[in-house]
Amino acid sequence: MKKQYSRRFIFSLIAIVSSAVFMLFFMACALGDLPDTSDRVSYPNEVLSLVDITDADTYSRAILTGSRVSASKAPAAPGGAVIKLVAEVSSPLDGQGRELQASHVALTSNGKYAIVSYMLRGNDASGAIDVIDVSNPAKPKLLSTNLFPNFDIAAVIEETGTLFLAGQTPDQSGAGQSARVVSLSFSGSGVVNTDSQKSVQLPGYFATDLVRQNGLLFVTTGTYSSIQPAVGLYALDPITLADSTSVTSGYPDARSTAVDGSNVAVFEAQYSDPTTKCHLDIYANGNLNSTPVSIDLSAYPAIADSKAKMAYFQAGNQFLIAANRSGVAIVDAQSKSLVAGIPAPALSSALVPLENQSSNAISIGNAGGKDIVFIANGEAGLWVADGDLIKSQNSITTASINGSIRFGAGESVNFVASKNTLAVAAVGTGGLKMLTVQR
Repeated sequence: MKKQYSRRFIFSLIAIVSSAVFMLFFMACALGDLPDTSDRVSYPNEVLSLVDITDADTYSRAILTGSRVSASKAPAAPGGAVIKLVAEVSSPLDGQGRELQASHVALTSNGKYAIVSYMLRGNDASGAIDVIDVSNPAKPKLLSTNLFPNFDIAAVIEETGTLFLAGQTPDQSGAGQSARVVSLSFSGSGVVNTDSQKSVQLPGYFATDLVRQNGLLFVTTGTYSSIQPAVGLYALDPITLADSTSVTSGYPDARSTAVDGSNVAVFEAQYSDPTTKCHLDIYANGNLNSTPVSIDLSAYPAIADSKAKMAYFQAGNQFLIAANRSGVAIVDAQSKSLVAGIPAPALSSALVPLENQSSNAISIGNAGGKDIVFIANGEAGLWVADGDLIKSQNSITTASINGSIRFGAGESVNFVASKNTLAVAAVGTGGLKMLTVQR
């Protein structure tokens, strides 16, 4: 995956050391809390204005100070909502003093915490997770930061008191198993029990996504190569992380997984292999031994080795799939068919390179009964869409998009998670932006 998610996770040079030495190193570099996190949080409490999605040189925070466009001329948010930037959390440093970049956010099932994952830009691997108390969305509090030496974390979820992390620890043995999944106990008071860690390494350069459903942990891994042949969709026992069942045929580049009721969907984003078409497969009741319904998404290949996440939009009964420069595919989960799409951003490439303005992730919030869809579009910003319009969309158009939130030059929105009136954006080395949406 790209660690800009911006760099490829194919490593041409990996130092060869024995597996015993690697394990001693990983155990010696135990997980730990950073001693002081208070200086990483600021509280701007700024009302943001949307920017027209074709405007490449205006930023939401500048509009209200009159630097370029008056707020009265800015696009309105869905339902007239007011969007505030309530807090910013800067990226942590790893044990070697290197700045990490935010890669993923999970909002816990009880709504009290945001769990933020981090990875290291470049060829080395290093990660962290932040635990943030969001029980008062107007004043989030950073509770703890745990470092994970030699582990790039690409995704995190929380389920019934457990954190599950997916990413990469480079395989030093040459066996082709760099994809890594870690589980940790997580208390109702927001405490991570690092002594409870379990982990497993799977075939692939990265574990790209994960979701819990029907008593199993579903994990996607990629990308296929001669030393990483068994990539695909894995169903793991969430307690032991043992492999329950897997599908490793037809998924050379699996990027994301999501659930629709009891069904499990996987997005195969194949970009370059002409023998495999990009597609979405849906497994009834998460049964990987059954034949899935397969939906042709050959018009929506994702950029090789990049973040491409999808979300289930319950109100519309749709899968919304962020496919980088191919834009967003909208799949009807009932008819199991591709019904519409949202084109990728098209800002001036002289101001923002095209590869830096791609659809990376999607999430759905709700303010005053209004469904609001957020699309993480790299340096093109965080697109804000009207959920009612997306539900009824039947063509390829940006008509459902009200506008974009652009935080600043070079600040790339890599991921977004939202729940009700809270939205949290991972902005690479720009850290974390926490937004409230009120009508």
